[in-house]
Amino acid sequence: MKLLIPVAGKGSRLYPHTLTTPKPLLKVAGKPIIEHVIDRFSKLDIDEIILVISPGSEAIVDFVRGKVHDVEVSTVYQDVPIGLGDAVYQGIKNLEDAPLMVALGDTIFDAPIKDFVDSGDDFIVVKSVEDPHSFGVVEIADGKIIDMEEKPAIPKTNLAIIGVYFFSNLKPLKESLEYVIKNDIKVNNEYQLTDGLRYMLKNYGWEPKPVIADLWLDCGKYETLLQANKVLLDKTINRIGVELLGTSVIIHPVYIGKDVVIEKSVIGPYVSIDDASKIDNSVVSDSIINAGVEVTNAVVKNSIVSDLALVEGKAMQIQLGGFSKVKM
Repeated sequence: MKLLIPVAGKGSRLYPHTLTTPKPLLKVAGKPIIEHVIDRFSKLDIDEIILVISPGSEAIVDFVRGKVHDVEVSTVYQDVPIGLGDAVYQGIKNLEDAPLMVALGDTIFDAPIKDFVDSGDDFIVVKSVEDPHSFGVVEIADGKIIDMEEKPAIPKTNLAIIGVYFFSNLKPLKESLEYVIKNDIKVNNEYQLTDGLRYMLKNYGWEPKPVIADLWLDCGKYETLLQANKVLLDKTINRIGVELLGTSVIIHPVYIGKDVVIEKSVIGPYVSIDDASKIDNSVVSDSIINAGVEVTNAVVKNSIVSDLALVEGKAMQIQLGGFSKVKM
C-alpha cells in the first residue's frame, strides 16, 4: 500500500513561521506536524510514502527519509499551487494500480482506519463540525457516502472531510481527476479533490464508507496549531500538577526538549519548548517555543516563537518568525 501526502502548500496562514520552516516541519507537542501524521499509519502495511512537494521544500523529504525505515520515500513536484485535486493527480498519474491512502500533511487525527483497510472498503474520514461552510461536506445514506460538496453555501450535513482517504483502485480516481482538470472545473481558482471524488460517485458507482474520526486537529493556522499543541500534550505527557525544577516552577503538561535551560521562571501549562532554548526570569504559558530561542524578562502567552528568535521585555502575545529579535 502507498501513502500519498500532499505538502506543496506555502502555509501562508502561518506566516511568519513558514517563511523559514515548511509548515509540515513546524513542531507541535515536541514533534513536527508531519511526524504526527505519519505516526497515524504505523499499523498499516505501507511500502512507499509519496510526498507531493513544491520547489524549495526538499527539507520535508530529508526529514521523512530520516524518520521512516524499510519504507521507500519518493517525491513528486507540484510546480504551481493550483489545488489539492491537482496535487493528488500529480502524485498518482504515473502509478501502477495499487491500494492508496491519501492524507493531508497538516491534519492530525485518530480514527479506526485499520479495520476498514483490512476489509478492503474504500473510505473517507469525516468529523462533525459546528460550521461546515468552510469544508468539503459529505452526505450519507445506508452507511455509504452518496454525495459531497466543497465549501457549500447551504450544507446538507455537518460532516466535514478531514483530509484522509483510502482507495482500493486507482483507475477511477485518475480518470476522475483528469476529467476535472481537462474541463477546468475549479473552486476559488483551484482544482478540488472533492470535485474529482464527486465525479467518481456519479460516474463509477463508487461507494466509499464514512469513517468517523475520534480526533481531528487541523494545524493550518496559528490558533489551531496552539490548540493542537494543547490537546497532544494532554494525550502524550503523563504528568499533571506542579513540579519544581531548580529555581523554576513547571505546571504540567509541558514538553521540554534537550539542552533546555530554565531559570527563575514559571512554565506552563501547555507549553512546548524545543532543544537548546533558554528561558530566564519569565512566565510562559499556552505557547510553542522552538529550537534555540531565548526568552528573558518576559511574560509570553498564546504565542509561537520560531527557531533562534530572541524575546526580551514585558508581557506579550507574539507570533515571532525565525532569527528575529524583540526587545521591549
